[in-house]
Amino acid sequence: EMKAEDSTLPSYDFKRILLLGEADFSFTRAFATAHTDNRATKADSPSRCSERPTDKLVIRDDCRLIATEFGNGEDLMKRYYNDDPQKMKTAISSLCQLEAIEEVVCGLNARLLGDKNPTKCKCQRWNKLKKEWDPPASFWENPYVRDTSNKSLPLPFDLIIFNFPHSDQAGRATKLVRALFKQLRICIDEGRLAKTVELEMRLRTIETDPTLKKNIRSFYNHEEAAAESKFELVSGGCWTGDLERWEKLGYRHKWTRKNASCRDMATNCKVWRWRSK
Repeated sequence: EMKAEDSTLPSYDFKRILLLGEADFSFTRAFATAHTDNRATKADSPSRCSERPTDKLVIRDDCRLIATEFGNGEDLMKRYYNDDPQKMKTAISSLCQLEAIEEVVCGLNARLLGDKNPTKCKCQRWNKLKKEWDPPASFWENPYVRDTSNKSLPLPFDLIIFNFPHSDQAGRATKLVRALFKQLRICIDEGRLAKTVELEMRLRTIETDPTLKKNIRSFYNHEEAAAESKFELVSGGCWTGDLERWEKLGYRHKWTRKNASCRDMATNCKVWRWRSK
């Protein structure tokens, strides 16, 4: 395992980022807010742009986000908006107004990203004009995702982020991490994703106590899963947890099904980033 560096934090010099499993989209909003803040900082003091303090998030100016969630529109409304369609409409519409947000998607199953039949990987997209979810459609056929004039072009994502891919059912978190690496390997090999795409995950890991291996929030077998699918850590690709900075921007780490805080589950969190070998 690569030692986490206390003095450095991941930077985001990426043009298009795919966010998976976003639940209530609070991380999406936090990231987009940081992007806006950085743009404002540059406008106010351009001469100091190259001298950012270590606690300042470095995000590319033209960075754009496609934020996705596994649950469908009905799930989101019931779970996070008290089953109130107006509350959901207001929240998602507000999110879409942030400059970095290119698209908000629900109903996307990351386990289907590499399916042999790309049309099986369906999702619902937020229609910014109608302010509602569009009918289910293929994720891969969206013009934002692929240049429809040239099907051979790789997808423009250069970073994929999946925070705490866990479940409250024992064993499923490990299987999900392994499945994600496998799906991304298929997408790269078949040209759906560029070979240079990177995967970032925030994981809670406690390596010192083997009895905790049954605790799905503590043990992911992520290193083995990465190796099996021919991924390796990028240079310096393991950092100490950075949840506090995201929380200051509005991120809330929650149980997905219960919509309740599980911040204590993120103790000893680390940030990992891989790329294809």
